[in-house]
Amino acid sequence: MHRLSGILLIGAVLATSGRAALPNLQRDAMEYLAKEWMDPGGASHCLKALGLYTADAAGNAAAALRELDTGQTPLVRETYAVASLDLEFPVWLATASPSYSKSEESSMFPHAGELIGEIYHHPGGKTALLAAYQDCSAAHPLRALYDLLGAVAAGGGEQVGGNMQLLRACYKLDRDRLLKSVAEVFQAGT
Repeated sequence: MHRLSGILLIGAVLATSGRAALPNLQRDAMEYLAKEWMDPGGASHCLKALGLYTADAAGNAAAALRELDTGQTPLVRETYAVASLDLEFPVWLATASPSYSKSEESSMFPHAGELIGEIYHHPGGKTALLAAYQDCSAAHPLRALYDLLGAVAAGGGEQVGGNMQLLRACYKLDRDRLLKSVAEVFQAGT
């Protein structure tokens, strides 16, 4: 009961202070999430949780947290529970990835553009890109990223984890540039 009281107290402070979560909490949560995204089973849970967070339905935040907690240690579950009280937690979930050097970053967007072009030609790819494009237009950028990640996961293959990481890293670096690539590929039909 003492641990739950601590979590509730921290949550109340975060909710009323208007400040971002404690830097170590954000760092820890994003580190756990980045590892989970790279594990095939964990990536499935992350993707489902992101879908729930971006669906804007009552009760989805709790369901998303339960999805993320699946198979986690008590320490990770507690970190997620406290971190999820920060309004930015869905963004942390979407963008948790390793740091990259400037030279790596410069090559990411051309690769992401190629990947988006490949998605267009996969079965269901046009539908996924249309959904992402519409979500961009409707000012739902996290939902657009979810649509892209879902299309990558549906395409399967050995590169699913790396491709999802590429899109998430590009979103973190320059969301508008990534989403503009979606619009360009969809409008060009390439």
